[in-house]
Amino acid sequence: MTEIAAIYINREDIASALKYSEMADQIDPGNYYNIKALLKLYVVTDHEKTLETTKAFFDLAPENPTIYNDLQDIYYSDNKENALIDFYKSQLTIYKENKKIQGNLNFYLGNLYLETDKKLAKKYFRNAKKVFKRCMRKIMMFSE
Repeated sequence: MTEIAAIYINREDIASALKYSEMADQIDPGNYYNIKALLKLYVVTDHEKTLETTKAFFDLAPENPTIYNDLQDIYYSDNKENALIDFYKSQLTIYKENKKIQGNLNFYLGNLYLETDKKLAKKYFRNAKKVFKRCMRKIMMFSE
């Protein structure tokens, strides 16, 4: 179904592309490629399910930097960095106990602010460094 949706995207028939992307997600829920394709369409069309789908995509692997890179590509391609910033900030409170996710969220927030607010970017990069140092200390303690 995702391949059919891609054909419709090339034809600039977004409505049909959405239909087939949603069908693919229903057939194989939780599939990385299906959710990613669907999210791209939702972001482009300002669909009401954008935030819900962003969360579903993020929750596939919130410790994996690939998810953050993909989200950044999706949101940047449609100039919607602020929506991604808001999403990441909301996840900081949800995942406050998971240091690896906290580190990634802070790092990618710093990256998002790099061009618009260097002072804020620096704050998030410093937070990421501090959190990642704690993660490394824990890893080193367990490996001894």
